[in-house]
Amino acid sequence: MQAETDLDRVRGGERRARHLALHDDLTSLPNLRHLLEQLGETLAHRAPDSPGLSVLYLDLDAFKAANDTYGHGVGDKVLRITAARLRGAVRQGDTVVRLGGDEFVCLLQDVADETPLRHLCDKLMQAVSAPMKIGVLQLLVRPSIGIAICPQHGITADELLACADAAMYAAKRAGC
Repeated sequence: MQAETDLDRVRGGERRARHLALHDDLTSLPNLRHLLEQLGETLAHRAPDSPGLSVLYLDLDAFKAANDTYGHGVGDKVLRITAARLRGAVRQGDTVVRLGGDEFVCLLQDVADETPLRHLCDKLMQAVSAPMKIGVLQLLVRPSIGIAICPQHGITADELLACADAAMYAAKRAGC
């Protein structure tokens, strides 16, 4: 009996340690390590004729100014609200990741056509851009979104992330 209890305790500790290693403390979203594992595994098992895989890279415009003006506590709440809104806007089975700072990635399975991607980006834009009430403040945060589609924009995790990141910065510069 004692050995089983000890083993259960060890296994529970291992599960907690793995969760902490693969998730962001602030938002509880998966982190970059988790994303790279999942994306690498998905790409390794992807058949050449399988439906598309898309990576959306999001950055919150003017987040630094809000964080500096109102403090890190408010900034943390903005990030938690953003994480919840992104999770609520994607489909079951898609993955939302916080890379760090105000950068997020959505990994979308079986979506590579322009029309559904455009609809999803509109949905993400509306969800994140809705006013956030934090105490007496009402903040507006808007994301810039870059998209990379496999295999058109890359066939490795690094290629897809770099392409989506570059597209996000292009969108930010263009103000869209």
